[in-house]
Amino acid sequence: MDNFVESLKLNYLLRYKDLDFEHSKQNFMRDSPILESFTEIRICQPDPEEDNAWNFVSTNSGTNDYNNSDTIKILIPVFKIQCAKPLIESFEINEELFISMILLVGGYLVIKNYPKDLLELNKLQACINWAINNARIEQDISFEDFDITLNIENSNGGIINNIKELTGYIEQLYHFEGLSVIAYEKVIPASNQGKKNTTLLIPKIFKHKIIRMDDWLQNNIYLKILYWIEKYKLNHGLIIYSDRIIISEKSAIEFSTMPSIKKIQKTKKEYFGKIDIHYRYRIVNEQIEITLSDNFKRTVNFENAVDKSIKI
Repeated sequence: MDNFVESLKLNYLLRYKDLDFEHSKQNFMRDSPILESFTEIRICQPDPEEDNAWNFVSTNSGTNDYNNSDTIKILIPVFKIQCAKPLIESFEINEELFISMILLVGGYLVIKNYPKDLLELNKLQACINWAINNARIEQDISFEDFDITLNIENSNGGIINNIKELTGYIEQLYHFEGLSVIAYEKVIPASNQGKKNTTLLIPKIFKHKIIRMDDWLQNNIYLKILYWIEKYKLNHGLIIYSDRIIISEKSAIEFSTMPSIKKIQKTKKEYFGKIDIHYRYRIVNEQIEITLSDNFKRTVNFENAVDKSIKI
């Protein structure tokens, strides 16, 4: 880790260049930085109504296709680094240079052609959320077999096409591989160390709004699946009588991958039920239809109950 911190060249003055910083040749002395774990995901969405964050550094905005209205950047920090002030109060410089004080280090994802369709957006969001969480702790339901092509750019400049590649990239970050500076929380001018930026500086993004991960995922249909499975007992068997169908007390199936979901039109009659033999469930008050195909397996209890009924 010491070699990594050294590679960041924290003791070098920064020079602005096209919506980012590069290291100048001038270095200085200061006390060792403080590293702390920091894993708050941030969604950076271009917004023409916002002020240009880089105006603090330069009025030359530069251009970059990350600032298109249908492109978002997801910051995946691993560390926050807090640096001490330089041991000298002034520098002999003939250009405007800056000193890094607080940085976020990790990786990022760039999504171009942001989905307009709500279900497609929800699917993409759920996949990203699952991959991030799965890199931290193993999940009960897998998105790896999801029918989705991602086409996401990562901080290494590579293209991520599927969930397996996405999970692998994020796992690398949490194993401290491929880390880089993804945002500057605080920088100060070398010529005026009492001045500082008030807005997060994100490389290659100039007018943006920051969205918390929880807010970005709000009302995501796919992330409600576990709640709906429990609430409506979708994993329980159905007991069929001549005049009625009731839900069994014990679970009959275990989910291995995410079921298929589609939106339906809400009707006046709100109900929940199994509507055909292909394990299709319609939850009208949620305005969705869930179809189960090969994404579950029967529980041992269910198999034992079947064997017992056959022998009777």
